[in-house]
Amino acid sequence: EASKVDYVDIIMNYIIPRMENCSYVMRSSELLEKIKELALLQIQLSDFEASFSSRRQSIVAFAAVCNAFETKKAGMSQSNKEAFYDCIKSVMRIMSLSDSSGRDELGSTIQEL
Repeated sequence: EASKVDYVDIIMNYIIPRMENCSYVMRSSELLEKIKELALLQIQLSDFEASFSSRRQSIVAFAAVCNAFETKKAGMSQSNKEAFYDCIKSVMRIMSLSDSSGRDELGSTIQEL
């Protein structure tokens, strides 16, 4: 079974190539790496919270990526933010989180992280 770190890698490996077509590629690449680093830190910290042990590893990883993006988005151009949001929506569809229960699960995990 994949770990939370594996899921962060999978999610970011999905997002990064799609972001490379955006403006300010160099700056975006640096920011995307910072987003990934922050997401990895969050999932490491989640290992110390019992409430995360019962959640799907993929949800915790995705929530960490979303949280990390929120903290770093001020450094991105508007077009890059929109592209990142589009990627997040695509990942939600791939992970079958488009229904209300999936969104609720993701939302509560984001808040707890």
